[in-house]
Amino acid sequence: MMVAPVNRVLGLTINTHLLTVVVPYDFLHDVINMLHTTWGQHRKTFVVSKAKILTGNLNHIGFGDPWLKFLLGHIYSSLAHALRWNQAHLVRTNYTFRCALKAARLAPATPAGTVQRAFYTGTTARLVHHNKSQHFIDRNTARDLRLIESALRSSATLKACPIAHLIPRTPIGVARSDSCLHAAGGYCIFAKFWWYLEWPQEI
Repeated sequence: MMVAPVNRVLGLTINTHLLTVVVPYDFLHDVINMLHTTWGQHRKTFVVSKAKILTGNLNHIGFGDPWLKFLLGHIYSSLAHALRWNQAHLVRTNYTFRCALKAARLAPATPAGTVQRAFYTGTTARLVHHNKSQHFIDRNTARDLRLIESALRSSATLKACPIAHLIPRTPIGVARSDSCLHAAGGYCIFAKFWWYLEWPQEI
């Protein structure tokens, strides 16, 4: 890796001058294009393997755009429901899948049994995740996909976050607060301070 104030690390652009993390434009453009074409308004169903790719890409963008993580709830729920349906379907219809489940469950508590359990667990997981069954896209998920596409396209949407936000931290204090149309304020018992922030006229 080249030593420079701006570097691309693990698919993210790290700017040590501005202390920000940004999702590279080419990756962002590819995901927006995927949302518009592969996952456009015309799409009514999905398979798990395609949904996993989309979810992984959106989650990666969430490292640079933290707000995005709050819009993925329905997508995660749809994917989880599809995985459960795939497993139930395979239990009913696939003899090999049932045998693999039984072999993983009955593997002895020995080193050889651990290898056996890992092998058959991997086999069942692949069958579930690569099943080609179609699942309907519900209205909430379809709405969120359009909202995410619109937000990622918008130049007004924040596309960077501070480096410090990459690492979840436990706060040393909690400030209770309230807000209204004119200002926000609160008091922190731990730090023993009161604060007040009046909104600018533009807001």
